Amino acid sequence: MVGVIIVAIFRPAQLGQVWPAAIVGVLFLVLPQLLPGWVVRQQWKANPSLRSPHQIQLSSEGVVWSAGNARTEYRWNGFVSWREDEHSFYLFRSPMQPVVIPKRFFSSQGDIDEFRSLAGSMVSK
Repeated sequence: MVGVIIVAIFRPAQLGQVWPAAIVGVLFLVLPQLLPGWVVRQQWKANPSLRSPHQIQLSSEGVVWSAGNARTEYRWNGFVSWREDEHSFYLFRSPMQPVVIPKRFFSSQGDIDEFRSLAGSMVSK
């Protein structure tokens, strides 16, 4: 976090007017750091389907994602690109809308390599 310290000289009578602004300034620096985690925890608590087991089925037809009472099916031709990092595969439905498949989903390195080959043949990188 980048912080800026401003030093100013105030007369003692003005200090009472400065404290409220200083407190608001500190809140503007601290709250953006704390709120995202709080929002995620609230969503986790409020939505049981997030806590239910997720299943991913991969085939030459596409990707089927099931969780709780929901099921989403993606055809390969609906993806515009794909990427990979150390932990996940990202199948992009648009430049800013990925479907994330964690590598921990796969039971072996061979399964990861097989999916990489499948994604490479079905979706342009």
